[in-house]
Amino acid sequence: SGSFSSSQAASVCSNAIDAVPALCIDHLPSTLSQDDAVRLCAGAASLTPAYCARQMGRVTEKDIDRCRKEVSAPTSLSIKDLSYPGSSLGPSVPIKVTLLLLDQFGQFLSTDSGTYVSARLDASGAKGASLGGGNVNVTDLGVATFSGLTVDMQGNFTVRFYVGGEGPPAASLHLRLGQDETEARLAGDCVGLFDSFSCGPNDSPAMSRGGTKETKSTIPFPQSLRFISCLDILREAGFEALMDAQDGHLQLRAGDRVSMMATGAGLITRDMNHWERLGLEMGSSKAAVRKAYFRKSLEWHPDRWVQHPRYRGKATQAFELVSEAYRELMGCAEGDC
Repeated sequence: SGSFSSSQAASVCSNAIDAVPALCIDHLPSTLSQDDAVRLCAGAASLTPAYCARQMGRVTEKDIDRCRKEVSAPTSLSIKDLSYPGSSLGPSVPIKVTLLLLDQFGQFLSTDSGTYVSARLDASGAKGASLGGGNVNVTDLGVATFSGLTVDMQGNFTVRFYVGGEGPPAASLHLRLGQDETEARLAGDCVGLFDSFSCGPNDSPAMSRGGTKETKSTIPFPQSLRFISCLDILREAGFEALMDAQDGHLQLRAGDRVSMMATGAGLITRDMNHWERLGLEMGSSKAAVRKAYFRKSLEWHPDRWVQHPRYRGKATQAFELVSEAYRELMGCAEGDC
């Protein structure tokens, strides 16, 4: 800079192998004296000393010493881009999120590669929903990209991103997920699709097929005609659907757990007491509690619902309610049982 004396310029550039010390000077606040600027940026290997000084109002001698020693570190994230297929965002729609890694002074770390970045659904507003699509990524030249994040329920949710998986959230993404196409059809042309699973005279709710309990139902003709266009929803929901060519009845069959998920009948709910959640009589022994918990936790574990992603949020909620009941009835703290 022309405002610096030749001796000051020589001090800044002495032993410099590039223009970084001069660029450091250019990025300093204008309120800093020339002598302080020289002490701060002489021999600088990065612009971090300048960014450090810009965070302060009045720079003291102690601040200059601290800023000279300051090292840029991955600290926060900035959402650069958000995209998803289609015109609306709904449950299970893959979301692509691109984040920039920033240091403690808000500067983009364009040379950073290999820093872990994780994504989690804010538990306080999850309402039983789960986040899928790969929750951990690493930076490549300062950029972390999550290509297919999904939330399996509709509603308002917050995804928190963390640097290294520890500490406070480094960035937050607020999502509003409306009805997906299937939910809209169930509320429209296909309304009442699962009502036949109400154990009426045409239903057999406790069949056994290959050792697995299942429910079957018949939608009689001509009511069955109304649901011909909804067969894809039934099959996606885990039901077997067959239209009888002779009498026009619609025959439906599904595993007990799938029919529970589709209709809501018999699902574990928060208003059940701890005994009811495990299917036990009040006062049952601890051995019975352990046995019931083992059976129920296997039944509702979210990993068993990967082939039916639309139900995974409900399964997660049921699993958490079963686990909570077990801890309370066994008299142990979370993680101790």
